[in-house]
Amino acid sequence: MFPPHLVRRCLLSFVLLAGCAQLGLTARSDLSTYRGTLPCVDCDGRNSTLTLLDDGTYRMRMVEDGKPHAQPTYELGRWQRHDGRLDLSVGWRFVERSDGALNLLDSEGQPIAYSLKATRPDRIAGPMPLSGMYVYQDHAASLILCATGTQVPVLLEGGDATALQHAYLDAHVSETPVLIDVIGRFIERAPEPGAAKREFVRVEKFVRLEPDDGCPNRFGTAKSG
Repeated sequence: MFPPHLVRRCLLSFVLLAGCAQLGLTARSDLSTYRGTLPCVDCDGRNSTLTLLDDGTYRMRMVEDGKPHAQPTYELGRWQRHDGRLDLSVGWRFVERSDGALNLLDSEGQPIAYSLKATRPDRIAGPMPLSGMYVYQDHAASLILCATGTQVPVLLEGGDATALQHAYLDAHVSETPVLIDVIGRFIERAPEPGAAKREFVRVEKFVRLEPDDGCPNRFGTAKSG
């Protein structure tokens, strides 16, 4: 028999873990999220949420403080770590502090009074503007995001998916990738019953399709907002 105090401790741990799972507080091994304020030229600051995904990409959501009804803007790109420094492809640079927070660096690499602290995981799903090379083939669609170079499957139902498919077929591009702009949302879904979940893009609004264009700013220099 286990001592009573160990039994009580195990039961308490089980209850806490179960409660965290119900609240969505369990750690996600495939992403890390940070939240805080970043500088702004014409506002009091930008309330920012930064999520690093384990595929080397990041998503950032920012809302200007002090502006009523301000809408969020988004950045997507790639991240790299160098000797305790975190570099984002759009231009942000941070140093990792001993407490786990990210301290913003200025153009000369010196810490300034802005930081992001680790918080509960947030995939930053959107909806947000997305640009990429879209292809529809064999009753499946995918999108290579201009900002990150990653390929994401696209849902064929819901939102404006049908309008996008019709525009693609009307362009007579014969299963060739073409540049599109959409308002999209990242969602997790099992591709088939019993399979592991993976991330898809749901097209909330189809904006345009340009058969003769390619990504203007590929792999981490595109900004959406």
